[in-house]
Amino acid sequence: MVGPTRFRLAGCSTASAAARRVGGRGTGTGGRDPSSSTEKDYQQAAEWAEHDMPLRPTSTTALRGEGAAAFGRDLLERATGGRPSIDPKARPGEHSPVRQVRLPGEVNEQLAALAHAGHRRPSDVIRAAVTDYIADHTAS
Repeated sequence: MVGPTRFRLAGCSTASAAARRVGGRGTGTGGRDPSSSTEKDYQQAAEWAEHDMPLRPTSTTALRGEGAAAFGRDLLERATGGRPSIDPKARPGEHSPVRQVRLPGEVNEQLAALAHAGHRRPSDVIRAAVTDYIADHTAS
């Protein structure tokens, strides 16, 4: 296994950054022979950076597991330039109507847990529930 004594990764916390230190060109093989020693070094460095590299407890940038996944989702959401329109018929700049609902504390906690378990926002769960309710209670 590749360790921190073999590669000095000042400021590098991703597999591709670690691999570039070894001679790779980011992710993938870049047209190189996967059985070459450089590719093996690349794979070892990537494996070490993704799973074994020590992370500073005070680091705000080096993440793994669910923390890394949540950060990635948040980053993608911010990169798309705001929230997408929830109304496919809305014109640019047109805002969706807003409804506010008060919930008992227990229901609010259940909603938060359900949303978290499904990697959704509570508003997405509420929107789906209202849509289903209307569909179930509208005369056909």
